[in-house]
Amino acid sequence: MSPLIRRIAVSCTSAILLFLAFRQLTLNAGFPLPIATSSDEVKGPVRWKDIPHKFRVASTIALPTGTPTAIPRIQHEFGVETQHNKAERLRRQAAVKEAFLHSWNGYKKHAWLQDEVTPVTGGFTNSFGQRGATLVDTLDTLAIMGLDEEFDAAVKAVKGVDFTTSGTPRLNVFETTIRYLGGLLSAYDVSKTKHHVLLDKAIELGDMLYAAFDTSNRMPIGRWNWANAALGLHQDADGQGLSAELGSLTLEFTRLTQLSGDPKYYDAVARITALLSKHQDRTQLPGLFPVRVSPGREDFSQDTHFTLGGMSDSLYEYFPKQHLLLNGLDPQYRNLYSNALREAKQHLFFRPLNPQNADILMSGSAHISRATSQVVLDPQGQHLACFTGGMVGLAAKVFNRTNELDVARKLVDGCIWAYDSMPTGVMPEQFTLIPCYGEEDCTWRTEKWNEAVKTAGFDEYARQLDAADIIKEDGLPPGFARISDRRYLLRPEAIESVFVMHRITGDPSLADAAWRMFSSIDNATRTEIAHSAIADVTLPADHGSQKLDQCESFWMAETLKYFYLIFSEPTLVSLDEYVFSSTGDAAQTWIPINIDPPQVAGTVLPDDSFLLDDSLFSFGNTLSPSFGPIEWYDLLAQDAIDTMQYQNPGNRWNFDYSSLSRRQTPRQSVAPDAGGPDEEDDGLVTDSDTQNITLEQPWNTDARIELTQEEMVFFEHYIRVVAPILDLFDPLNHFASTVPHLALRNVGLLKSILAVGARHLTLDQRSSNPDDSIPHIPPSTSMSVGETFSNASNFAEQYYLETLQYLSQNLLYQSYTSSHEILVTALMISMYEMFGTAENSDHSAWDRHLRGAFWIQRNSGISGESTSSLARAVWFSWLRQDIWAAFRTGRPTLTIHQPTKPISALTTEELTTRIIYITAKCVQFAATPKSQNLSSYISAGNTLTRMLDAWKQCLPDSFSPIPTSTASLSTPLSTTSSPPSTTPSPTPPPIWIHPPSHAAAMQMYHFARIILTLHQPCTGGLRAFQTRNKLLRESSTQICGIAVAQTSQTLASAFVGFQAVYAAALSASTRSAQTSILSILSTLLSITKFPSRSILKDLEKVWNDST
Repeated sequence: MSPLIRRIAVSCTSAILLFLAFRQLTLNAGFPLPIATSSDEVKGPVRWKDIPHKFRVASTIALPTGTPTAIPRIQHEFGVETQHNKAERLRRQAAVKEAFLHSWNGYKKHAWLQDEVTPVTGGFTNSFGQRGATLVDTLDTLAIMGLDEEFDAAVKAVKGVDFTTSGTPRLNVFETTIRYLGGLLSAYDVSKTKHHVLLDKAIELGDMLYAAFDTSNRMPIGRWNWANAALGLHQDADGQGLSAELGSLTLEFTRLTQLSGDPKYYDAVARITALLSKHQDRTQLPGLFPVRVSPGREDFSQDTHFTLGGMSDSLYEYFPKQHLLLNGLDPQYRNLYSNALREAKQHLFFRPLNPQNADILMSGSAHISRATSQVVLDPQGQHLACFTGGMVGLAAKVFNRTNELDVARKLVDGCIWAYDSMPTGVMPEQFTLIPCYGEEDCTWRTEKWNEAVKTAGFDEYARQLDAADIIKEDGLPPGFARISDRRYLLRPEAIESVFVMHRITGDPSLADAAWRMFSSIDNATRTEIAHSAIADVTLPADHGSQKLDQCESFWMAETLKYFYLIFSEPTLVSLDEYVFSSTGDAAQTWIPINIDPPQVAGTVLPDDSFLLDDSLFSFGNTLSPSFGPIEWYDLLAQDAIDTMQYQNPGNRWNFDYSSLSRRQTPRQSVAPDAGGPDEEDDGLVTDSDTQNITLEQPWNTDARIELTQEEMVFFEHYIRVVAPILDLFDPLNHFASTVPHLALRNVGLLKSILAVGARHLTLDQRSSNPDDSIPHIPPSTSMSVGETFSNASNFAEQYYLETLQYLSQNLLYQSYTSSHEILVTALMISMYEMFGTAENSDHSAWDRHLRGAFWIQRNSGISGESTSSLARAVWFSWLRQDIWAAFRTGRPTLTIHQPTKPISALTTEELTTRIIYITAKCVQFAATPKSQNLSSYISAGNTLTRMLDAWKQCLPDSFSPIPTSTASLSTPLSTTSSPPSTTPSPTPPPIWIHPPSHAAAMQMYHFARIILTLHQPCTGGLRAFQTRNKLLRESSTQICGIAVAQTSQTLASAFVGFQAVYAAALSASTRSAQTSILSILSTLLSITKFPSRSILKDLEKVWNDST
C-alpha cells in the first residue's frame, strides 16, 4: 500500500470514527437536535428588556465589594532594549502586521459583515448568526495594532448590526458570548471607551443572551432557540452540556456589569460559579469537572472523562482571570483553581518521551476505568490544551504560587517542542505521546517509541505492520505515537501561552520561538485571499490538498494579536492592566491590580493607576442607554412649554410653540457621517475649516451668518465676559476663540450663545449700579444701550426658544447628533439654566439639562481624555457645572469616565484639569449613602485620598504661592462692606498663585479635600478627630487666602473661588471664622452675580442650627 493511499485510508477511517463518536456523544448527552423553529414569527429588532422572565430572581447578586486583595506585579520588568534588538523586534512586528492586513483585506473584500471568509474560494460562511463574527471579534486587534482608520470603519459598521436577533434558529450562547460580546467589550476597553456605541451594542447583545438564563434554576441554555424566548415560551436548561460552555461566560458578563452598572449580568454568572463551587468535590474525579455536565439537573457526577483541553478548557482558564478581574474580592475563584490544579498536576500533566530529552510537560486527558475505578491517563496532546502553560503562569503570579512557574514554563516548552517537531513547523490538532510516569527514567529510547507506535493505532491492520512502516507512512516525527487529527485550524492557544510566559519572565528565547512559529504558520497557511486552515501539518506547505478553505474569526482576533503583542513594547496591553478572555479579548481590570498605596514622599513619583468602583455610587436612570439626543430635546421642549403655561398671559410674547415639535418626515439623503467629534485630531476649527465641511454638514449654513446690531451686543458680551468663565482651565481658550467661529455657521449654536449672553446680562440688572455693568457696544450700533440692556431678559428667552426651534428641525441628522456643534449647544443650554438659578434658587431645570448634556456627551463618546481638544474643553466645562449642581442638591455627579493616563504622566495643563475630575468623584462619594456598604465606602474614601495626595505630589512650582509680604498684596475685601457683626472678622492673608488656572486648581483641590474629609467615617479616635480638624483648617485657610488675593477678583476666578469658599464655610466652627467667610462670600457674589444671594441666608441657617 502506497503512503498516500494509506494516509487517505487512515484519514477517512479517523473521520468516520470521529463522526460516529460525536453522534454517540450527541445522543448520550441529550443535545437538542434541530427542530422547527419559530424564528420566522419574530421580526427584529427585539426589545429583550420588555420581555418578562418567567423565572425571575428573588434577589440579585451584586458585584463583590470590600478591600481588594493585594496582587503582585505580573509582568517582568524589562530592561533597556539595545538598538539591534529593537530593530529586530520591530521587523518581526511589521511582518505580523502585514500578515494581519493580508487576511483583513481579504475579509473586507470577500466577506464584509459576514461571519468568516473562505480564504481559498473567496466566499464566506455564516456559522455564528450572520452578524459579522470576524468583524466584531477582531475590533480590539485593529485598535491594538494602531489601525485607526480600519477600526473606525469597523465600529461604524457595527452600528448597523442587529444584535437582538440571529441568522440561525439555534444560538450557541457560549460562542456568541466569547466572540461577539467579548469582542465588543474588549474593543470598548482597548479604545479607552472612545466609542460608546460599542458598549451600547454589548448591552443590546447582553440583554438578548440574558434571556437564555430564564430557566427554572437560572442555568443557561447552551444551544438556545432564541425565537421561542422572544415569543415568551417556556424554557428549560440543558439536560446535558459541555463544562466549558457552562463555565466560560463569567468574564464577559462580569465586565458588562462593571461597565454598564446593571447587576443582572453578573448575577447570571455568579449563580453558575456557586453551582461549580458546590459540585467540584462531587465529581468522579473530585477537583476536576467532567467534559459533560447537566446544567438542568445540576449534576456533575455522571461523566467519567476529564481534560483541560477541548470542551473543558476555558472553564479552568477563567478561574484566575475572574479573580484578577474582580481584584480578588471573591475567594471562590482562587479555591476553584487551586482544587483543579492540584488534580491536574497529579492526573493530567505528564512528561513526554522525546529525542531531545527536553524537560517538558504536556497536558493530557484522563478517564475513570470502569473495571478498576482508577484514574487512567490518556497521553493525548491537544492544541486546545496549550493554553494551560499560560494559565498556570498567570495564576502563579496572581495567587503568589511562584513555585508553579516552573510547571508553567515546562508546559509552554512542551507546545513549542510540538511545533518544532513537525515538518511544517506547525503543531497538529491532536496526537498521542509516550508518557514517563513518576520518577521513571525519561531518556530517549527508539525501541520504546516503536512499541508505542505499534500499540497506538486503533485498527487491527495497523498493529500488524512494523513500527518503521507506520512511522514512514504516517509521517510520524520522533516522539509521536500517533497523530489522530493532523489539521491546523489557525488556533491561538500555543502562542497565547508563549506570549504570557514571555511577559512574565522576559526570556528572549520565547520571542525567538514565537518568531519560528509565526514564520511556519504564515508559510503553511497563506493564500491569495487570506490565511487558511490546513489539512495535514506533516505534509509540505505547497501540497495541493492542504488548504481547507476555513478561516475562523480567532485567527485575526487572537492568534495574530498575540504574535503582534509579543513583538511589541511590553507596556502595550500590559498584563498588569488587562485580562484576556478565552478568545483573546482584552478587558481592562476593574480597579488596579497593584493596590499598594503609592509613595508620595521625596522625589518618587506615585504609581497611580487609581480607579474607583462606580457600582458603589447611585446614578438612578441617568446612565440608561435609551437616553440620547431625542430624549434630551423632548425634555427641553416640554420644560419650555411648561414654563410658558405658568406665566401670566400678559407677560407672554408671541411665539409659535408648535414649531418646537420635532420634524418627523425624513429629509433628502445626506452625506455619510464623518464621525463623532472625538475622531478629529484636534478641536480647533477655523473659518476655512468650516467652509470646507459645509457640504457634508447640511445642518450648517453655506456662508457666515451676519449678526444684527442687537445680536452683536450679546455676542460680544458672551466672548468678553462669559467665555473666560468657561476657558479658565483651558489654555487654548476654545470658548472665546473657536466656538464663536463655529457659531457663525450654525444657527442653533449661535442662538444658544446669544441666549447665554443675554441671560448673563440680566444678572447685571440686579446690581446696585447697573451702569458699571453695561457692556461695551460697538460704535456702529445705533440701538440704545439702555434699551438693549433693559430688554435682555426678553431677548434671552427669545434666543433660547429659537435654539430649541433649530434643534427640532436638525436632530434627524445623525451626523449632527454627534457633532461639535451640538456638544457646545448642550453646554450653552445648561449654562443658560445655571444663570437662571441666580434669580430662582430652584435647581431642578438646571439639573435636568445637565443630565441632558451628559446624554449628548455619552452619545458622542467624549470624555476628559478625548482626542479632540474642543471635546475635552466641553467635557470639563460641563463637569465643573455638574460638580456645583450635585454638591448643592446632594446628588452624585454624573461622570462615569475613568481616566487611563496616570497622574505622574500628566502635563501641567492636564494636571490642572485632572483635579476637576477628582473633585467630581469626591462629590460623588459625599452623596453616597454609607449605610449600604460601609467597608466599600471607606475603601473608596481611602482611594480618593491617595488620588488627591498623588496629584499634589506631582505639581510643579507654578501651583505654589509666589513668596511675598502680606502688605504688597492688596485685597479688595478691605474696601467692601461686610454684614454687620459684633465679632471681629479678620481677613486672611492673601495667597497669590499664578497663573489663575493654577490658583483655581488649588482651590478645587482643597474643596475636594474638605468634602472628602467631612464625609469620611472617623474610626481613629481622638487623635484622628484632631487630625481631621487640622486638615479642615489648613484647607479653609488656603481657599480663603487665594480668594482674597487681588488676582482672584476676576469673574472667572471668582466663580471657582465662591464654590470653594462655600465648602470651607461648612467646616467653619467658630463665629469669627464664619463671619470672615461670610464677608468673603458676599464680596465674591458681588462679582459673580451667581448663585442667588439666598445662599448666604441658607448658610447662616446651617450655622445657627448647628449651634
